[in-house]
Amino acid sequence: MAEATEDKTAICVSVDKSSNALADTPDGSEPNRSERDTLPLVSDKMPMSGWLVCIVETAERFSYYGTAGPLQNYMQNPYGSSLRPGALGLGQANASSIWYGFNFYMFVTPLAGSIIADSWLGRYRTICWAVGIQLCGLLVIFLTSLPVSLENGAGLGGLVAALILIGAGSGAIKSNVGPLILEQYTEKKQKVMTLKDGTRVIVDPQVTISNMYMIFYNLLCIGCLSGIPATYLELRVGFWATFLLTFSAFWVSVAGLAFGRKKYVRAKPEPVLKKAIKVLWIAATHKFNMDAAKPSTRQESNTFPSHIVTWDDHFVDELKRGLYACRVFIPLPIAWLCYLQSMNNLVSQAGTMETHGLPNDILYNFTLLLDILLIQTLRAYVYPQLRRWRINVGPIRRITAGFAAGVVATAWAAVVQQMVYSAGPCYDRPLACAASEGGTVPNRVHVMLQFPSYFFFALSESLFSVTAAEYAYTKAPTSMKSVISALNLLTVAVASALGIAVSRAAVDPGLVHMYASLAVVYFVTTCLFWVFCRKYDSLEEELFKLDVKE
Repeated sequence: MAEATEDKTAICVSVDKSSNALADTPDGSEPNRSERDTLPLVSDKMPMSGWLVCIVETAERFSYYGTAGPLQNYMQNPYGSSLRPGALGLGQANASSIWYGFNFYMFVTPLAGSIIADSWLGRYRTICWAVGIQLCGLLVIFLTSLPVSLENGAGLGGLVAALILIGAGSGAIKSNVGPLILEQYTEKKQKVMTLKDGTRVIVDPQVTISNMYMIFYNLLCIGCLSGIPATYLELRVGFWATFLLTFSAFWVSVAGLAFGRKKYVRAKPEPVLKKAIKVLWIAATHKFNMDAAKPSTRQESNTFPSHIVTWDDHFVDELKRGLYACRVFIPLPIAWLCYLQSMNNLVSQAGTMETHGLPNDILYNFTLLLDILLIQTLRAYVYPQLRRWRINVGPIRRITAGFAAGVVATAWAAVVQQMVYSAGPCYDRPLACAASEGGTVPNRVHVMLQFPSYFFFALSESLFSVTAAEYAYTKAPTSMKSVISALNLLTVAVASALGIAVSRAAVDPGLVHMYASLAVVYFVTTCLFWVFCRKYDSLEEELFKLDVKE
């Protein structure tokens, strides 16, 4: 009888524990296992300080793209041309080479800016200095683009000086502004919340960071729309009017930094680069085993004195996580090479097609409208619906999809180029034959045939570029957020260096082969990336928990 009583008691206790486990968690608390399996994941709100940083970067992008958008025409075409606006008359190959050199420089400088920010000045102060440098560059290019400056030969020297200053300032901003926005959100753990309609959801920090970065990128693209009025100003008024507009707009960034100086969450800088190099060296000398650099492992084996160890096990785990991001970055130079090479040459390709009174670089700028539309669609509709269906939309899947879209875009550019070469009056020598009447009659192909390439390049960027930047932040050690973000940007520098070589092949009649070759290389790279990195999506939750342990 006593045994029966004990069994009943045990059953009651078991049922009671099960009921507690399945009971609704109070709002604001961490979800239980059942809730994690059933409730949808949603994003938290972006803090107000995050919106302020977005305003700063939107104004910076407005100024940068308003300046960079007309540069191909500014460099390539001669001053006073009746067909296309121009200033320096350097030709397509030289203009493309200078552009790639500038891109290489601008995406190398973030590494210096990131080290300064992470180790000494902090992100906010580094951005303030960078804004001042970029402002000087914008002033120089405005002054040297005035007709009196161009007529007296100051254009090329002013361009070089301006590109050096703009590249240094913009590069340092690039590596720090994304981490500064995301570190405004300080939550590290999931929490249950009940919506106004009674729906219970889980507010997830990872989803929030992803959502914040897409909002940031969308606002960034809005700033980049400055290229649209810039192209009309260059055509109707002159390059000096475009550069005056961008110089004036940049003061919004200055105002945003000043207004929010007491509102921003600022991570304390810590010089950890030397420490990270030591850890990586120890790992390299132990067959690239990162655990060998952990103090706990080294003390057990008594392989070196404890007084030289200036890190803990958690730092090694964070650095190991950062290496996942570095592996994901490996194929990005190929993706950026195809993107940059195709996008820049599409502007020149449009110049050989019938534009019906539109500037030849107008479609390039409308790509940003596609970016805004696609990013908002993915953020507000596609990704939330996939999460409701419990479909994994991890970063590796998103990057792979972006690569695939880029392959389609590059391949279509080859198809359009073949159409241009197949049409008169100049066929595979567009604007270069007598029938072109001195380069004023393009081949009879409508410029809107380029639209599919621009659409798929916008989709590609919305997927792989946004996700890679987010991946850099979430996988970086806490004290190296800017450095890992800079390594992501460094992939663009590598692509630009490769582009300098490839740009020499960007001449008629070989452009079809160039586009086709890029598409094939891009396709192979996409396949290899998926084969070697697809398993990383299953590690997302485990890697993110390292931040919770801090």
